[in-house]
Amino acid sequence: MKRKLSLRKMMNSNDKIPTSPTDTEPTTSPHTISSSSTSVSFAEEEEVEEDEVELPFSGHKHMFYDNCRSSFESFPSLYEDNDEASSDQSNNSVGSSIPIIDEIEKVRQHQRVEPIFIEKIMNSMEVTLPFFFDKQMRLRRNQKLSKISSVCSEPLGSDFQVRGATYTNDHIKIESDVPMFALLGVDHLRNGNEQKKGNLMLNSCSRPLSYYERLKKKCHDVGIVAPFLLVINFVLPWGNFISYFYRSEGTNSGPYVEGHEEIHSERLWKDFLTGNKDYRNNRLKFIPRVIAGPWMVKKMVGSKPAIIGKKIPTTYYGSEGDNYLEVCLNVAGGGAAANSIANACIGAADSLTVDLGFLIEGKNYEELPEQLLNVLRVHHIPAKKSLTIDQWEDELGAKGDDFQ
Repeated sequence: MKRKLSLRKMMNSNDKIPTSPTDTEPTTSPHTISSSSTSVSFAEEEEVEEDEVELPFSGHKHMFYDNCRSSFESFPSLYEDNDEASSDQSNNSVGSSIPIIDEIEKVRQHQRVEPIFIEKIMNSMEVTLPFFFDKQMRLRRNQKLSKISSVCSEPLGSDFQVRGATYTNDHIKIESDVPMFALLGVDHLRNGNEQKKGNLMLNSCSRPLSYYERLKKKCHDVGIVAPFLLVINFVLPWGNFISYFYRSEGTNSGPYVEGHEEIHSERLWKDFLTGNKDYRNNRLKFIPRVIAGPWMVKKMVGSKPAIIGKKIPTTYYGSEGDNYLEVCLNVAGGGAAANSIANACIGAADSLTVDLGFLIEGKNYEELPEQLLNVLRVHHIPAKKSLTIDQWEDELGAKGDDFQ
């Protein structure tokens, strides 16, 4: 009988992930306010709970980016408290002309994945937006390309502000610790004929050719225990944007880390994974940040944290027993406002670099400080050239990945 080993047990003392200066998370200070170019004093810290902040989804149905400048003036306030600057986590000076080197300055130059996992698994796993490796980075720097496109990367957690241990008393935010889950890859897929008929891909992991099913089979074939997979699935008016994460430190390749039971964010994550839909929808926090792109899109997207389950239809699939959790954020079903902001973003996608961060909100002393659950950065998607779901599955099947 073939013996399966967890990823952690397969590592030895020499299996160290290469490090670089940009891979280092700075030491967290309880009095850190912001890493952006716009300084924020203690007095300017927001006085409202994030779950009272409206997502910046405002506008009119069918408004595309080309028309958004003329329509923007008719938007209602982007936030309930009308105090955008108080919790802005982005660099206000960033625009579409940002040097491309700045887009990759504060991202990890190596995946937070064990070398054995890269060698045996990742090298044969297909995604439409692969991770931006350091070798590729050096090559593209030397070529002085104007854009890094069709790739994803993982920003440093310390670049995000989260609630500190004393937030309930003083509203002080601090730099996040390292995100709990590491990025594996991203798929961006346009709707195929099946989806155009209204059958949206809400539970991608249930499809025979899903990343989850292919990862599970590949791990089985090489004798590695398949890791618990966290999937974030944005269901958009034109298709799906799906990102995949795993717990690189997970005990026995699972969703938890042994010995971290007393860490507040670890307990929150366990409560979230085992909780019901109402609990999850009241706790899952979303932080967007436009790193590069048109000014109008940046203003529309904003950068304030929001409890995403209260803003758009959100459903959950899988469980600890299923070895995955898929969070489906149905932007397409979120009404005219949500569709307007999505359409504006897709209209500028090839000039857009954006961070998408998620965490579980801590509400009291026993749940603080907060810690990012996962985060990704996507660089300049040529949306019109993206494959349809049908085309992608046909391509996977042609490569011998059809498990039906």
